[in-house]
Amino acid sequence: MFLLSREIFQGTIIMYGHCDEVDENVFIVKSNKRVILKDDSKYDIDKKKYIGKTVNYTIEKIDDKNNFILGKIEYSENTIKAIKKDLYCNGPGKIQKILDWGAYININGTQVKALNKDIFIDNTRIFEVFKKGDIIENLKFKSKEKSVLEVELEFKLVGPKVGITKEELKKGKEYEGTVRTIMPTACFVYILNERDVICSIPDQLEEDIDRGSKVIVKLTTVSSLKSENDKLRGKIVKIITE
Repeated sequence: MFLLSREIFQGTIIMYGHCDEVDENVFIVKSNKRVILKDDSKYDIDKKKYIGKTVNYTIEKIDDKNNFILGKIEYSENTIKAIKKDLYCNGPGKIQKILDWGAYININGTQVKALNKDIFIDNTRIFEVFKKGDIIENLKFKSKEKSVLEVELEFKLVGPKVGITKEELKKGKEYEGTVRTIMPTACFVYILNERDVICSIPDQLEEDIDRGSKVIVKLTTVSSLKSENDKLRGKIVKIITE
């Protein structure tokens, strides 16, 4: 029997292992009935950390024939709070994967995420300073995000100042920059410490542009940059090859 109810239940995890009924690894909950829980792929967490923890879950199916209840762990504040207890509060983390917006970091066997702004106080991206496998020290959980596993540096870093200043910007002038984010018809290029340039990509260069590519940008629009809505616009005219 399948259920549509979203009622939240609580239970203590006592075991993790393979279940023949659903043919996958599941959690076993301490109960007078046989309750098995599927994990949520949202977080890559060391399964051992669940043992003995009280977590929230929802019921998806009651199988009277085989005498078990199938549920799924809910990543509520209660569940995340239980998992956080086993992680380093102010410790090191190893970078597992780097993306445009930030990175996935492994702390004590559990995968958490950090945004670029959680590591750097300025406009620097994680991929511009760190690489996969690097260790970041002094990470702590973000207090405002109680229901997710997100971390930040206790004291945020200042990225290397490799860009130009606002005073040096001139419409029509060309600048060297680094591609940061690629979209279907444009990309963001770093030439200025405070702001990226929104650039169009010529058709003939589109297949050769990648994140981290060194390019030459020609500015087409230069604003005062006094607010977040002020934009820098340009176009990529050349890819710099080593």
